[in-house]
Amino acid sequence: MCNSFNVEPEIIVKPQIKDKPFMLNNDVCYLSKLFDDNRYIVRLEKGYSWDGATIPRFLWRIAGSQYNPEFLPASMIHDWLCENKNFIEKNGVKISSDIFRDILVLYNVPFWKAKIMALAVRCYQSLQKGWK
Repeated sequence: MCNSFNVEPEIIVKPQIKDKPFMLNNDVCYLSKLFDDNRYIVRLEKGYSWDGATIPRFLWRIAGSQYNPEFLPASMIHDWLCENKNFIEKNGVKISSDIFRDILVLYNVPFWKAKIMALAVRCYQSLQKGWK
C-alpha cells in the first residue's frame, strides 16, 4: 500500500532534550505514493531523533504544537528528508512537503489543515540552502 508505514512508529518523547526531544523506538519504513513517476521508500532506524513539527509558539492555539501526536510521524519523515536532501533528486522541496501533507492526512489531520501546514513548510524550505 502506498503512503503507509510498514509498522506503526513507536515514538518516545524526551522533553528535557530541547533540540531533538522525539526519538523513534523501532525500525520503520515509509512508502510514499507516486510523485514524478517515483515512489520513495524512507527507512529509519530505532534511535532516530528529531525536533517535531516546527510550529511557532504563537500559532500553537490555532495549529497545534510540535507535541501533537498526529504531527509526529509526518515531522519525523520530513526532518529525515531535510537531513538527506539528495534523497529526492528533483523537486525536493515540493515532494518532501507533499509527503509531509500526505502523512498528516494519513494520521487524520483534516486535509485543509494538512495542506496549509505543508504550504508553510514548503515556503520555509524554499528559503533554505541545498534544496533542488
